[in-house]
Amino acid sequence: MNINNRHFIAVACSLIALFAACKKDAKKTTSCTSTLYAYNVPYSGIGDTLGARTNGIVNPSTGYISSIGTFTASAYTNQAAFNSADNCYYVFKTHMGVGAGYNTLYKISLSGVVITLTNIFPVLCYALTYNRVTNKLYCITSTGYGIGTSSALAEITIAGSLYTTTNLTSGVHRPYGNNTTIDDNTGAVYFTTGDTTTSYIEKYIPGGSSSTVVATVTSGWSLLGLSFNKNDNMLYAIRQPHYPVTLADDFLKIDPATGTVATLSVLTFQVNPEFYTACVDPCSNRYIISTLGGPFWGSCYFNQLDMTGTLVQHDSTSGFIQGLSINY
Repeated sequence: MNINNRHFIAVACSLIALFAACKKDAKKTTSCTSTLYAYNVPYSGIGDTLGARTNGIVNPSTGYISSIGTFTASAYTNQAAFNSADNCYYVFKTHMGVGAGYNTLYKISLSGVVITLTNIFPVLCYALTYNRVTNKLYCITSTGYGIGTSSALAEITIAGSLYTTTNLTSGVHRPYGNNTTIDDNTGAVYFTTGDTTTSYIEKYIPGGSSSTVVATVTSGWSLLGLSFNKNDNMLYAIRQPHYPVTLADDFLKIDPATGTVATLSVLTFQVNPEFYTACVDPCSNRYIISTLGGPFWGSCYFNQLDMTGTLVQHDSTSGFIQGLSINY
């Protein structure tokens, strides 16, 4: 074999090895570590508007919260948001009964410092969420309760101890419920609209002036816990077929690209539509929901489902875990 041939074979072998290495690397997946934030409400103090709530990090194996800080509020259907840009946990102050809208926004640092922010506009705010792509907070605003009131998806701007809400879209249908979630890949915002017989999931692209309906969910009194999973680009939620709760709830998978709605499982636990909080942990690839449960809602549960709808963990907690938000 001459030198040129040996050189050609050596180069060819090197190229083959390089190609094989590239193919192998292409199959690798990035590891993911998440931290789950929430606050704890003693069951006996759920309706206490003056009670101190413990905010901190949740151990997903037990549902135990290690304390970071405290703030004053009662518990109500509520979302919270962890801002990965400033490493602060945001949550609206909530209270029970008529007028339980939320004009006060708490900003809590990882060292436990609590800053109280006040909305300069007289609107109710709920369904708080953080967009990693735009680095902005979003919520739903409402002028009041019942027929005749208006609601909208809004962007939050903070300046000192004040914040303002700028309405972005009133939706094709009327926004309702604590249901906003973000596509962490594109920054698209999903939220629920509709009434007590039909729910719609609408999509808003930041920078736009309107939203579009991407899915319709029927045969349900309410749609709860809408959450986006970046692992499969799907939405997950719980459909409650009747209220007061007498029928089992369905765990749904919604494809926002096609509008397909699939029932993954019928839950073996009940979800209280007024006292619950939910999110998707993309690192464990689980749907997590905390709710009051049991006869007369006398117990507190921390539940985790896999993405096939199987209940993989069901923990009783000493207090009600509220305001779930994931950071990864």
